[in-house]
Amino acid sequence: MGLEISHAEGPYLYTKDDRQFVDFISGIAVSSLGHRHPKVI
Repeated sequence: MGLEISHAEGPYLYTKDDRQFVDFISGIAVSSLGHRHPKVI
């Protein structure tokens, strides 16, 4: 059973029935690419 995400705010993901989850995986991209590096954006 998968989750159907309706929207996200910061590290939080929300389902259509308003359950809230924290996206712990999103920090991996920031670690390898940096935060808002001009060459990446």
